[in-house]
Amino acid sequence: MQRPIEWTGPAGPSAEALWSLLVAADYLRGRMDAVCAAFRVTTSQFSVLRILRAACPDGYSRNEIARRMIDRAPDVTRLVDRLEQQQFVERARSSEDRRLSVTRITDLGLRLLSRVEPEIRKLERSCFCDSLSEQDCADLLRICQLVSPRTDARQYVDRAVPRSSMATSASWPSARPYKCQGRRSP
Repeated sequence: MQRPIEWTGPAGPSAEALWSLLVAADYLRGRMDAVCAAFRVTTSQFSVLRILRAACPDGYSRNEIARRMIDRAPDVTRLVDRLEQQQFVERARSSEDRRLSVTRITDLGLRLLSRVEPEIRKLERSCFCDSLSEQDCADLLRICQLVSPRTDARQYVDRAVPRSSMATSASWPSARPYKCQGRRSP
């Protein structure tokens, strides 16, 4: 990777690693943003939908959604408001605690995910599977976990469909429609 900026002062491997990781993250974020924008949602909205699909049929409170976000979005309420306006999610009061609002993904939200995810799989393959070995990916994950204790990818990977080898199959659920079974009333 070429240096994106001119280095001033001594630049050891740790400084280059820091800046290279930031540049790579920005590049990947830009590619992800472009994929999501093609479907008229933001990357953060896409993340909320994936989080809510994992919580089907129960849904999550705003605080639980915020806790599970990759980016610590300052205003999850506004994100959910926009998704609700687009009818991708619905909100209802909890039957146990009427003060608590629970957000659930709708069938329209599930259909959107089934359209976006094949494009995300293409991005994953082009950025990782086509250029990194499975061992490289495992090493990258290990290193990220050393850099940030919060980097536990397992909490962000959608477990709706069992994951097999990254090199041989997609790590996202298949494009077949995902149905939220047994939706409970609030």
